[in-house]
Amino acid sequence: MPSYKLKIIEEDTLRLEKKVVIGKSNNKNETPILESSINQIVLWPTWSVPQSIVKNEMKSFKGYNVKKTGSYTQVVQPPGPRNALGCVKILFPNKYSVYIHDTPSKSTFGADLRAASHGCVRCQEPLEVAANLLLMSENDSMKIDYDSLKVLKDRKIATRTFKLKKSIPVYFRYFTAEADFEGNVKFYNDVYHRDKDMIAFIFKNKKPHVISKEEKRYLDSIAVVKKRKSDSLLAEAKLKKEQEKLLSPNVVNPNNNLDRPIQDTNKVARRDSM
Repeated sequence: MPSYKLKIIEEDTLRLEKKVVIGKSNNKNETPILESSINQIVLWPTWSVPQSIVKNEMKSFKGYNVKKTGSYTQVVQPPGPRNALGCVKILFPNKYSVYIHDTPSKSTFGADLRAASHGCVRCQEPLEVAANLLLMSENDSMKIDYDSLKVLKDRKIATRTFKLKKSIPVYFRYFTAEADFEGNVKFYNDVYHRDKDMIAFIFKNKKPHVISKEEKRYLDSIAVVKKRKSDSLLAEAKLKKEQEKLLSPNVVNPNNNLDRPIQDTNKVARRDSM
């Protein structure tokens, strides 16, 4: 969730990746960690407004279908481009009543921090996601690709439910660090402030490791071997440098008589007579 990405992975291959908006960073609206199986896709869904929103946030029921039963008020938003769920809803059984859906508020996908929903996951380009899921479900009686699904969407605003022949596993996970498919580690903001609790859980009642005598002897022996190897390489490089210097034509060899200057014999004789 901290990556704000939805990924469709098939046989260890990334098939599709889209941006998402997750629940707000508070105890009431955070998107839960869960695992389930996608079994239905709804085109042009209605939205049954949660009671918490009905009671605490809604100021007008204009454009909604309202049914009151005693103190209970049922509020349903009809399908359409202004519907809070957009044109697609992706369903999977879970105790939190959350799902993946479209949204008319497309601008949120341009933000870096995308924790803005009431708990459900808003998905960028959900029609493409839905089409991929339908193809992966291997439903022979319902061969629907992206173009076919788009035609159905544009033809008429009417709720239509597709039941997947083969359910597809779905996982909501919370990782602030993960490796991508190229092996690069990526880090994300701890949007729900859970890293502190996780670190405390991992290291609970654990003391720092103290190096034993055996480990110290082993580490010291490795250090000695490394130093000997380093000294050997240094001596070898120094010897090679000296050899190159001796073989250079610009260097005079003191042991070579041919390199000594020729003395004047007359001057030597006069000096000896004195």
